[in-house]
Amino acid sequence: MYVRSIPHDAFPKDEVFDAVCVARLKAYSALYTPHHFKIYGIFQNDNTCIGFWYMYHYSKWGIRFCITPPGLSDIGLQFITGSEKRVSRIGTQKEIFELMAQTIYAAAPDYTELTFPYQFQDMQALLWLKFNITPKYTYHLNLQPDASVLLLEMSSELRRSIQNCNTDALHI
Repeated sequence: MYVRSIPHDAFPKDEVFDAVCVARLKAYSALYTPHHFKIYGIFQNDNTCIGFWYMYHYSKWGIRFCITPPGLSDIGLQFITGSEKRVSRIGTQKEIFELMAQTIYAAAPDYTELTFPYQFQDMQALLWLKFNITPKYTYHLNLQPDASVLLLEMSSELRRSIQNCNTDALHI
């Protein structure tokens, strides 16, 4: 496997990858220059694209930054594993993260802040290259039930805080 930058006019196929993510990718490519907004493709040795992610690079006051593109929740990492075996999928994921870590390291940014999709939690390859990993937690709540049901499932301390917000003219 190998990684290379993909030109802005050669998008990953939305039949293979998440169509929403590819559409977002096309919109972003129109906003930013290829110098700043870079799309990285993950390729098999037979030149088949099996994944991609994107990053935003810029320099200010002589400091090189490599960040999650402004306005996006994460770096859009997607890849396809051809195997049904769990062990093979984990091995492929580790190999992809090693390639990503090496690519980021080779860009030699002075400051890196990337948000990975919540499905990916194994950051070992980045740790090996001495990147600092700071987890950020996102809580997913089912908002289908009535507000009273949601409040009953919360701790009493959190319910009290919410009730105080309601009395302070903050509406939830």
